[in-house]
Amino acid sequence: MKSLKPVDSQLVCADLMFAKVSAFSTRGFARDLVDLYAIDQQRKIDWKALLAQAGRASDNDYNPAEFHVRLQLHGRECATAGYREELPVTNPPPVNAFRLFMKRLQAANQAVVRKTLR
Repeated sequence: MKSLKPVDSQLVCADLMFAKVSAFSTRGFARDLVDLYAIDQQRKIDWKALLAQAGRASDNDYNPAEFHVRLQLHGRECATAGYREELPVTNPPPVNAFRLFMKRLQAANQAVVRKTLR
């Protein structure tokens, strides 16, 4: 019987982040944004580097313009009761912390756009 090789948790996390960035960019679902927030709370992420890498990857649907629009929309709506009720979590993130996270993502996204346009 073959023994299983250990899974590199950093690679699994990177794959998950790429998938969530792609999903949020294309679908804009709050659950994808909450998942990115949860990852950010557990690990130190260089979002600028990650988004830049996602932008270069041919198998990732990250679109900086769509990502920006979706972040703006969620930033406006996240304080409403209806938004928080629809989040697929028992304890939604605090509104202020969630907004700060979205601002960090916006800043990273804008940096990627500026670098791309050079």
